[in-house]
Amino acid sequence: MSLLAAWVYNILSTLFMFIFILLIAKLFLGWNIIKPSKKDYIIISCAVLSIIFPALMGAFFYTAGLFKKPLYIFEIITDYLTTLNMTLFMQSIFKKGWLKSWGATIFLCMLSNFSEYIIFIFIPGFQFHIAILHEFLLYILYSFLLTPLIEIILILILSKTEAGRITRHWINNYNNSTKKNILLSLYPATKYIANTINSENLIINKYSASTIITILIVNIILAYMEITEIQKQKLEAQQINIQQQNIYIKNLEEMQLEIHRFRHDYKNMMSGMYLSAKEGDIKAVQNFIQDMTSDFEHQAGSQIHKFTQLGNIHIMELKGLLLNKMELMQSKHIKYELEVLRPLLDTTFHRTDLCRCFGILIDNAIDEVCGKQNAYVNIMISHQEGFTTFRVKNTLYSEIDFHKIWLEGYSTKGEGRGTGLANYKKILERYNNVFPHTSVQDGYFIQELKIQE
Repeated sequence: MSLLAAWVYNILSTLFMFIFILLIAKLFLGWNIIKPSKKDYIIISCAVLSIIFPALMGAFFYTAGLFKKPLYIFEIITDYLTTLNMTLFMQSIFKKGWLKSWGATIFLCMLSNFSEYIIFIFIPGFQFHIAILHEFLLYILYSFLLTPLIEIILILILSKTEAGRITRHWINNYNNSTKKNILLSLYPATKYIANTINSENLIINKYSASTIITILIVNIILAYMEITEIQKQKLEAQQINIQQQNIYIKNLEEMQLEIHRFRHDYKNMMSGMYLSAKEGDIKAVQNFIQDMTSDFEHQAGSQIHKFTQLGNIHIMELKGLLLNKMELMQSKHIKYELEVLRPLLDTTFHRTDLCRCFGILIDNAIDEVCGKQNAYVNIMISHQEGFTTFRVKNTLYSEIDFHKIWLEGYSTKGEGRGTGLANYKKILERYNNVFPHTSVQDGYFIQELKIQE
C-alpha cells in the first residue's frame, strides 16, 4: 500500500471510529450532545485537522516498516495522539470535564480493542495482508462491520449487567483519583508492552490474547476500585443521614418548645380577642389574627420552611454541606434564608467540586456578615431551562475590588486569607459548561454559579 493510500485510509478509519465512539458514549453512558459554542467549534476544527497529522504519521510508520520494530514505540505514539484527539471531541460535544472525557475515551477505546481482537480467538494465527486485494477487502469488512457489530453486542450485554452499572458509575462520577488516572493513562502503552512479554506458544493469536487479557485486568482493577469507592460513598451518605436526623431532631425539639410557648400566648390572646369580638371591634380582631399569624411564622413557620426547602435537595453531599452551613449560621446568630425552587436530583458538575465551590461562596458570605448588624445571607438553588443555578447573596459591608477578588491572597479581611475564590476559579477552569457571575446590587454581594446541564 502506498503512503497516500495508507494516509487516506487512516483518516477515514479514524473519523469512523470517532463517530462510532460518540454514538456509543450517547447510548451506553447516556451522555447528550450539547450545542457547541464558538469556542467549541474552534476546538472541534482543530481536532479534525489534527487527525490529519497522526494519520500521516501512522501511514509513514506503516509504509516504512516501523510498526514492526521492537517495543511497539511507534504504535504507542500513534495511539496516544488518537486518544488525545478523541478526548477533545468528547469534551467539546458532550461538555464534560477533561478528566471525565479522557476516562470515557480510554474505556471506549478498550471496548473497541476488545471487540476488534475477540474475533481472532476463533481464527488463531491469522493476519491480514492488505497489499492483497481480497484480504484488504476482508480487512475492511472486519474493521467497519464485524468489529462495530461485536462492540454493539457487548454494549447491550453490559447495559443489562452489574458490570455495566459499575462502569457507568465510575465514568459519570469520574474524579481526580490519582490511581485511576495513572491506570487509565497507561493503558495504551500497557497493551503493547504486554505483547512483547507474551509467550509465542499461546494457542490463540498472541496479539489478540495479550490485548484481551490486558483489557480484562485493567477493568477488574477499575471495578474493584469503583466498588471500594461506592462503599465509601455509602458510608459517607449514612453519616450525612445520621447528621441530618440529629439536626432535624434538634430543630423539632426547638419547634416543640416554640409551639408550646405560642400555645400559652395564644390562650391569653384569645381571651382578649373574645372580648373585642363580643364588643364588635372588628379592627381589633383583624389585628389579632395578623399578629398571631406573624408570631407563628416567626417562631415555627420559618424553621418548617427551611427544612421543606432542604427536602428538595436529593444530592446527599450537597444536603450535608448545607446542613453544616445552616447550623454554623444559626450558632453565629446570622439571619439566613434557603430557597430551592424545584427538586434537585443531580447535576453534570462533579459533586465534590460542586460542594467545594458552593462551600467557598457560602463561607465568604458568612465571613462578610459575621458579627455585623442586620446581617443576612440568602442561598438559592434553581433548576430550569437546561441550567442549574446556585446563588449566594449577602449583605455587603466592605468595598470590593472586582479586578483583584480572583487573585490569590486578596481579601478584605486582612493577610493570610483570600485563597477561597482563587481555588474556586481554578476548579471552574476544568469545566466548559459552568458560568460564574459576580455582582453588587442594592447593598448586596451576589455570587452566582450557573451550570449548563
